Amino acid sequence: MDTYINLIMDKLPPYIRDDRSTLVALGITVFIAFLTLVLLGFLSKSRKGSRVLLMGLSDSGKTVLFSQLVSGKAVSTFTSMKQNECHLNLERRSVVMIDIPGFDRLRDKYWNDLKKGVRAIVFVVDSYQITSNIKDVADYFYTILADNLVSSQKIPILVACNKQDKPKSKSSKVIRTLIEKEINTIRETRLAALESTDGDSENTRIVGSLDKEFAFNDLRNAIDFVDCVALAKEESPCEIEEIVNWLNKL
Repeated sequence: MDTYINLIMDKLPPYIRDDRSTLVALGITVFIAFLTLVLLGFLSKSRKGSRVLLMGLSDSGKTVLFSQLVSGKAVSTFTSMKQNECHLNLERRSVVMIDIPGFDRLRDKYWNDLKKGVRAIVFVVDSYQITSNIKDVADYFYTILADNLVSSQKIPILVACNKQDKPKSKSSKVIRTLIEKEINTIRETRLAALESTDGDSENTRIVGSLDKEFAFNDLRNAIDFVDCVALAKEESPCEIEEIVNWLNKL
């Protein structure tokens, strides 16, 4: 350590090396700069909020999943016009779990109000109805992915493919492919619209690599897919372990 300090001292000009007050001022400046870098690093790591948003279309099973996660049991649900919110203690931290209404006239408002404090997103999909709902699912999901905050802060997203207990439900692997293909179509449409208006929104962007077909692997943030069953029945128990494991890694 002494050798390192002496090496630095030898590099200083004589008028600084021989002036004690200048050396003290220089030391204080270096110390303040070091503390500033440490503080900036801390803020960078902690800039994500504590909210985990449950998002998805109405009737996808968001509220049932919310109830299972926060209380360990399902509740009777209906199309909600307001958010459900509760603290959830995970292995590494405590988060605020928020179930956002899936009603199309409300969900954008809640998203804009809550996204600045988001740490992660769980996007719930009805695996049984995915074929008929694919356009609405992909359009909603694209809106989330295209938000600059989601990309810049690399917000992780879990797509929970719910209702796997129903016959002919699509697996998470199939749903991933279906959404990728539909988002590719949506992206082309929105890109053409932007070019025709010669403008862009300050809060959104075109997602993925434009020189190839859309793929989740090309995004900056991690997108994971899991199969799940939020509503337990006699013949099929609740299966949300993979969701819990994913949340515990946040």
